[in-house]
Amino acid sequence: MRRVIGPTALASALILLSAQIALGARPTHERLVVDESFAEELCGIEVMTHLTIKATLLGFEDRFVDISRAVVTWTNDDGDWLQNSVAGPVFFEERLDGDILTVTARHVGVHSHLISAAGQEAAFDRGTITFVTTIDLNDLENEEDDVFLGSEVVSVAGPHPEVDSDFELFCEVVNDVLG
Repeated sequence: MRRVIGPTALASALILLSAQIALGARPTHERLVVDESFAEELCGIEVMTHLTIKATLLGFEDRFVDISRAVVTWTNDDGDWLQNSVAGPVFFEERLDGDILTVTARHVGVHSHLISAAGQEAAFDRGTITFVTTIDLNDLENEEDDVFLGSEVVSVAGPHPEVDSDFELFCEVVNDVLG
């Protein structure tokens, strides 16, 4: 399983912003700092993950901006590590049509900068990339029945070897460095 940003931290921030956006509140300005470690399986390899995030989240009526710097370090039992650095703003826009939610996320900056313990720069995605994700919310009051309908890359500018590999490069690098 690929993990770039801790789901708990990201979900908390998105819920906070979504609630304020849904209520039509004034623009929000939140700061988020995360520093946590946990064991997990990454591309079939048991690792210890250390996640640090420093983010500023700006919420508006139907959109928000995440300006953050995240560093994720995965370490295997032998002490070999792989680190991913992500930095730059992400512009999110939500559109609700009935119970179908469409989220457009435009990432600007460094999306994936993988460096190994040996000092190798394994992959470096940077530039601008836009994803569109569609979710059927079914019952708007019940998050449990939400259904992920799909996600697609709708525009790319700059080198994105991870996207060019159809998102298979990451696990190849993980297995080469940590396997």
